[in-house]
Amino acid sequence: MMSKYILFLSFCFLFTTVLAQKSMTVQTDVSEYWLGAAVNEGEKMPFKQGYSLSLFIDNRGNQTSPVLLSSKGRYIWSERPFSFEITADGVLITSVDSVYVAKAGNTLRDAFVACSKKFFPASGRLPDTLLFTKPQY
Repeated sequence: MMSKYILFLSFCFLFTTVLAQKSMTVQTDVSEYWLGAAVNEGEKMPFKQGYSLSLFIDNRGNQTSPVLLSSKGRYIWSERPFSFEITADGVLITSVDSVYVAKAGNTLRDAFVACSKKFFPASGRLPDTLLFTKPQY
């Protein structure tokens, strides 16, 4: 009986999550390029038209973060994973949470500095010294 209840609740959660997804397109021009989201996709950056990735489902073995940075000083950020696709019109974002889009300057560096200050500021504390003194496997 309990397993049927858990299965039912899981189905309800999945169903409401799918229904709650929102899509938006961030308009871009032909000279604006996007980078970020997935460490192991670095050789594919800047992303070209047709590239897509879902941080919800398949991170392709990546360390991922729900942030995209633009060569023109803009960034896209969410507190939760999102899916994105580079299209002829821009970046199509599908998310279950709010997505924050901002212009922070004119360069990739400007976008990163502003986004990191707002959403993941440095703590100023040194990591555990074992990180530097012992082998990492």
